Amino acid sequence: MKAWPLKRAFEMMKIPVTAAILLLATGSALAIPKTIGPEDGCNFSGLDLDNMVNAIVSQLPPEYSQPDKKPEEIIPGVFLGTIVYTGLDRMRQYGPALGYCRNGSRLVQVDLDTGDDVVVAFTPWKTCAGLEGRLSSHATARVTVTFKVVDASADSNDIGFKLIHHSGPSPVSIEGVSMYLDGAGELLGNAVTMLCDLFPQRPRNSGATCLPGDSGPF
Repeated sequence: MKAWPLKRAFEMMKIPVTAAILLLATGSALAIPKTIGPEDGCNFSGLDLDNMVNAIVSQLPPEYSQPDKKPEEIIPGVFLGTIVYTGLDRMRQYGPALGYCRNGSRLVQVDLDTGDDVVVAFTPWKTCAGLEGRLSSHATARVTVTFKVVDASADSNDIGFKLIHHSGPSPVSIEGVSMYLDGAGELLGNAVTMLCDLFPQRPRNSGATCLPGDSGPF
């Protein structure tokens, strides 16, 4: 796949994962007895990190869209509308959750993976000339997310500890990327082909292609 489409594909995937994890982690507490405290330093005893991560991941929504998203002009005269994402609920923990400490905070790093499933992002597009259709991307991905262990009772009546979003997701790999352009017609299809020719380099870890033609991958 060419550089410009892959960059857009990753941006389309990264935003909802961050937002969904942030919203869920902020309100998701696991009732774990308070067997440790700040005075214990870098101590994860009594915390089932994998269970805490799964409690968040299991609540990822099957569909997510950015609220109040205004049309974005990606190239002169071509606008993208609100992006809708599907398949986030298929992401699962990959490998064990790793606990470590930094600057007095207990952090948990974990990889999330789509496995053989794909995450799909699609958005309506239109041009100043009145053409319109849909742009979509399909990909499998693995990302790294970092959570922070905090006292659940600090801002609620919950007892125990919970994870809140700290950083990420950062890409580990994005594979099998396909981009589809529906309703383009010959004119915009030719423009897509020209963009592909302008960006000949293939990013690492990408098995996608850049093909001309309406209602097909590019």
